[in-house]
Amino acid sequence: MVKGVLPQTLDALASMHEAGYAHRVLSPGCIQLSAKQGMNKNAALEDCDPTNLCVKLGDFGRATLFEDASALPGGSLGLVAQDLRAVGMAFVQLLLGSLTETETLNPETGLATPVARPPPVTTADLARQMALFDDRITGEGGFAEFCRGEQAWNKVVALLDADDGAGWQFLELLVSAPSSFSLARAAGEVPGLRTASGMASHPFLQTEAIADAARGVIGGRGIDVSKRKLFGLFEW
Repeated sequence: MVKGVLPQTLDALASMHEAGYAHRVLSPGCIQLSAKQGMNKNAALEDCDPTNLCVKLGDFGRATLFEDASALPGGSLGLVAQDLRAVGMAFVQLLLGSLTETETLNPETGLATPVARPPPVTTADLARQMALFDDRITGEGGFAEFCRGEQAWNKVVALLDADDGAGWQFLELLVSAPSSFSLARAAGEVPGLRTASGMASHPFLQTEAIADAARGVIGGRGIDVSKRKLFGLFEW
């Protein structure tokens, strides 16, 4: 997913923004996959190869023209920031939900030990959890530290910790986009412009850890086939 589908999602959002619209209600259910032209959809989905899939955005019921956003807080740039945060939240939800471990295997004994269940990761639950951290991902007391305390999320932590925490930094840029924008405006500063196209080229998406994840390996450990399907897909 992060190797092909996440960049494609950001590219699709960038195209929408360039056309003059903000989505406003992005969630995992809005991100749909189809096979590339000329390919069998069922075969492409079964292979779970992001390079054979194309991303389509749906649910445009609250889409807003930027030219109509002047009366909204933050105007069009504020809407862009909200869309970026929504992509980040969808990404977090998918990672935590699909890569949760229910047991750990002792390599010496070959015995499996059950892992305590982590907190729920529905859209509403994740929003409440993130609010407790004021959208802070990195640093002391941030969301990353919280995730490291959950054994069931070891694979997620291993992926995002790689390359000096590039994954956490990428997530923080997305999730904190609206709050960073608001703080800059309140201070009378020109908000730093984050765009979907810019985030699609973030170094995190080019790391070896992402390439390994696309092959089904995280932290030197394989991903169960059924989990990898979830890892590769938002919506069938």
